[in-house]
Amino acid sequence: MNSENNLKTIRYLTPDNVLLSHRGRLKIFILQLVARFLPGRFAIWLSLLDEEVLERQVQIKFGIRSLIPGSSAYDVPRLHLIVERKDWLALHTDALLALEAIPDDSQETPEQQGSSIALKPILDLLQRIDRDLIAVHGRFRINFLELEQTRTLTLALNDSSLSPSGSFFDVDVPRPTLDSILTGELDISSAFLRGRIRVGGDTGLAAKLVNALNPPATYPPSLDTPNAYVGLTDHPLDRNAINLDNVFDLFGVPPRSASCVLRVDLSERRDNSFIFRARGYDIYRNRRMEMDHTYVTDDEIPYTILTLQLVFLRADVYRVRLAAGDCVSDKVTPMIASDITDPQLEVTLEEQPDHYLLRTRALCLKIYREDFRTEVMDTAGRKVTKIGGRQKTLFSTVLDSFPTGIIHDDESDMDFVVENFTIAPNEAIYGFGERFSTLNKRGQTVGLWAVDGLGNTSGRTYKNV
Repeated sequence: MNSENNLKTIRYLTPDNVLLSHRGRLKIFILQLVARFLPGRFAIWLSLLDEEVLERQVQIKFGIRSLIPGSSAYDVPRLHLIVERKDWLALHTDALLALEAIPDDSQETPEQQGSSIALKPILDLLQRIDRDLIAVHGRFRINFLELEQTRTLTLALNDSSLSPSGSFFDVDVPRPTLDSILTGELDISSAFLRGRIRVGGDTGLAAKLVNALNPPATYPPSLDTPNAYVGLTDHPLDRNAINLDNVFDLFGVPPRSASCVLRVDLSERRDNSFIFRARGYDIYRNRRMEMDHTYVTDDEIPYTILTLQLVFLRADVYRVRLAAGDCVSDKVTPMIASDITDPQLEVTLEEQPDHYLLRTRALCLKIYREDFRTEVMDTAGRKVTKIGGRQKTLFSTVLDSFPTGIIHDDESDMDFVVENFTIAPNEAIYGFGERFSTLNKRGQTVGLWAVDGLGNTSGRTYKNV
C-alpha cells in the first residue's frame, strides 16, 4: 500500500472505531464467527482498560468445539492482549505523525493490487499456538519509555487476569528509538543489536513464544563444530552451550535449568559460621541481551530458595557450603585431613547497604548482597581472588562458566554444582591428585573421573584426589 492508504488505515485504528463503533462491532462479530470454523481449541482476548478499569473485552474463540456450550477450554485465553485507552491513543498519534512525515512516492504495483491473503501460513500459526503454547504461563510487556511516563502493551499467556503476574519478559523501547523505527531510519533488528532496545526477564518464556509465532528455519543436517574448538568439553553442561550459528541468539535455551545465587541476605550467625538466605535464579532464562551478562532479579522473577553457609576454620581458611532449601545438612563431609579449627579465632562482621565484610587477622571477605559474588582480600586490601558472580564473557548468550549454584541437566537427569573464580595472570593451579601432565594445571580441562589408567600417556587415572 502507498502512504495515503497507510494513513487511512492508521486513522481508523482508534479504540472507539475498532471496538466500540457499530462498524467495528460488526467486523468483530464476523471475525468471531469465522474463527469458530478455523483449527484450534483456544481463545484470544483483547481487553481495553480505562484507568485500570475494564471498558471493553473482545473474546475470539477458535475451533468447532467452541459451538458446544459449556466447554471449559475457552475459559482462559491462550493469548490476552491488555492495553490502556490512553496508551493506545498515544501510540496511535505517534504512528500517524511518523507516517505523515514520510513523502508519498510509492506506487502500487499490479502484484500488490491483486495480492490475496495466504491461508496456509495462518492455519499453521493457529496450530502452533494451540499446540506449543498450551502450558506456557507468563506475560510480555512492551514498554515505550517517554520522559515523564511509560506506555505499556501487555500480552499474557494462559491468564485471564487484567493484572497478570508471575514470570515475565520485558521489551523497553525509548521514545527516540520508537521515532526512528516509525520513520524507517532504524529497523527493529538493528535496534536490538545496537542496544537501543533492551530486553530482559524470562528468556525461556520468550523463546517459546518466538518459536511458536515464528519457528526457526530448518537447515540441512551438518557436522557440529567440536566443543574443543571453543574451549568447551563433552561435559553435559557444555553441550549446546553456544549457538555457533548465531552468537546473538538469546532465545536458544538449552535443555537444563539453573539455580544460581544472585542475591543473598545474612539470616543467622553461629560463632564463626555465617548462614545466608540465598535466591537461586535460572540464569538461562533471566538474561538481558546486552554485551555482558546482566541478570534480571526482580521480585516477580521466579527463584529457588537456597542456603549458603560460610564457616571460618582458621584466619586464612574458610569453607563454603550450598544447599537447596532453608538449611544446610549437618552431615559430615570431610574436605581436609584433620580438624584445623582454631577455637580462638575472631571474625568480625560489618554490614553495609550493598555488601557484608567478614574480617580475620589474615583475610577480608566482601560479600555482595545483589549481583552476588565474594571478593577475597588480604590484610593490605589487595584482592586475592573473586568467587562467584557473573561470567566475564562479553556475549550475553554464551554460557561457558556459571555463577555459584546448582544446575539440573534434563538430558542426563543429573544435578551439577557450579562455581567460578578469577586468577591472576601469573597464578598457578596445583592438585587434583595423580595426573600424567604438567604440574601447573592452569589452562587445562581436568576431569575427576576414576578409571583404570592403563598406562601413563593419557588423562585416565584412578587417583583423582
